[in-house]
Amino acid sequence: MSSTESEPAQSSTTGSIKANEIRNSRFLEDIRHEVMVNHLFQQQCANLWLDLENPSDSEGVVLRKSKGTYLTCPPNLIDSFLANACRELNLQVSKKTSGQGED
Repeated sequence: MSSTESEPAQSSTTGSIKANEIRNSRFLEDIRHEVMVNHLFQQQCANLWLDLENPSDSEGVVLRKSKGTYLTCPPNLIDSFLANACRELNLQVSKKTSGQGED
C-alpha cells in the first residue's frame, strides 16, 4: 500500500477526532455554565438576597453562554423581563434580588 492510499483514511480519522474534540469541548462548556449559574444562585440563597418565603418569578441569576443564549436559575426566569433585557443588552451576567424594585 502506498502512502497516498493511506492519507485519505488518516485525514478522515483526523477529522473525526477533531469533531469529537469539538463536541466534548461544547459539552464541557455546557457543564461549566450550568455549574456557574447554579453556584451564583446558591450564593444568592445563602446570603439571603432572595425572599425565600415569598419567591418571585423575577428573582434569580441570568448567565450568558453565547450572544443571545442564556441560562437562568431558577429555570422559569428564562422568559422574564430580566432575561429579555439581558438579551437585548447582551449582558454577560445579571442577578435580581429581593428589594431591587418590582417589574
